[in-house]
Amino acid sequence: MKMDISRKTKQGLHNQKGGLIRSFVITENGLIKDISISGDFFLFPEDAFFKIMNELKGIPAIREQLVSKIEEVYSKRRSSHQEHPGRLCRIHYESSGG
Repeated sequence: MKMDISRKTKQGLHNQKGGLIRSFVITENGLIKDISISGDFFLFPEDAFFKIMNELKGIPAIREQLVSKIEEVYSKRRSSHQEHPGRLCRIHYESSGG
């Protein structure tokens, strides 16, 4: 039996006042399979960033769900960030044409 898997890869670039932010997202059947965000931004403590990236895997690649998950992990970790954590999601979503 052949499985029909819809796999997509998107790259996002966002140039902001502080520098460039890059994102790569691989989705399968609308769910995030892998995600990478890098560039000129800060998130403390540093392990919070990796926790957020890990928690995004497996959820639907829908803006509202991304923002909700980022805010959930952010509030649990009580991270300090120069900007609201949902901005990471908005930057990726807008720059990747999502």
